[in-house]
Amino acid sequence: MKLLDFGIATDTQASTDERLTRAGFFVGTLMYIAPEALSGEIVTAAADQYSLATIAYFLLTRCLPYTAKAPREMFTQLLTMPPIPLKDAGEGGFDFAPELDAVVMRALSRSPAARYPSVMAFANAFAEAANITPELPKILDKFKGLLRRNR
Repeated sequence: MKLLDFGIATDTQASTDERLTRAGFFVGTLMYIAPEALSGEIVTAAADQYSLATIAYFLLTRCLPYTAKAPREMFTQLLTMPPIPLKDAGEGGFDFAPELDAVVMRALSRSPAARYPSVMAFANAFAEAANITPELPKILDKFKGLLRRNR
């Protein structure tokens, strides 16, 4: 079971002095932060999609989409390199459907405009590519296998 920490969530009606986030600063975990948040661009819901795609990538592969060992290296990779494709993640690689790889990689695009128009559009595309249906939960079997290996 995973617990996600939304400790930086704040009231959008709060005054600028009361907010954790403001122009020129970011709060979050570097490995999951959208490139635009690092480069000083306006951060939109597309940044949330990027972070969600990073979580999906990790849950599928047990790896992150970048291989940086230090924060400065991670910063550089996020701003200049494409993420590692799902099929090439980890030491042995994975055998994911090309459609699933394409969905996750699109949501991990450095350009917010290249991502899905909304988080829901990403979630729907992911569910379709992963064949998540009540009758055929293929991708959930992979997650169960991962959980069994961690015991």
